[in-house]
Amino acid sequence: MTKRIQKEEPRAEKAKQQNAALFKELEVQRAAVKRIETDLAKLGYEEGMEEETMRQLTELEGSIRDLTRKANQLRQNVRGMDFTYIDPSPDFDRSRVKGLVAQLFTLDEDKEIAGTALEICAGSRLYNVVVDTSDTASQLLSRGQLVKRVTIIPLNQINAFRTAAQVSIHSDPTITP
Repeated sequence: MTKRIQKEEPRAEKAKQQNAALFKELEVQRAAVKRIETDLAKLGYEEGMEEETMRQLTELEGSIRDLTRKANQLRQNVRGMDFTYIDPSPDFDRSRVKGLVAQLFTLDEDKEIAGTALEICAGSRLYNVVVDTSDTASQLLSRGQLVKRVTIIPLNQINAFRTAAQVSIHSDPTITP
């Protein structure tokens, strides 16, 4: 046994030295883990939080899909109200395009019958696009990459016409009031 102890003792010392290096590395790794755990705690990390965040993300993505579907359905219902274009130049001011005639005014909810009458009288003119000048109109027509064919009304080309105050609605003798 003594011989065996003498023979194994140097190997044990060598293993102890090798293991000492491994023990030191283990302690360094433990310290790093504690430091990372402390940093995560400072950041507000909690175990299981990732799963909860992923569940919330899945719910929000479902909500986005539902809202996108509803928006597409509404867009189809008012297909004529969709006016899209690309800026004709990089410095183009989008406020120069006022929008569709139908979008430039509002009616009270109690005036629904007036809205129907307006739709009947104005017809497709409600879908004309109003812009500030004829220059803006020409830019849109030439480089605006319009998706559909539209009529553009430049505000600087509109001439107001007012009937004279003396003119009566019933000035025609053939029409009886």
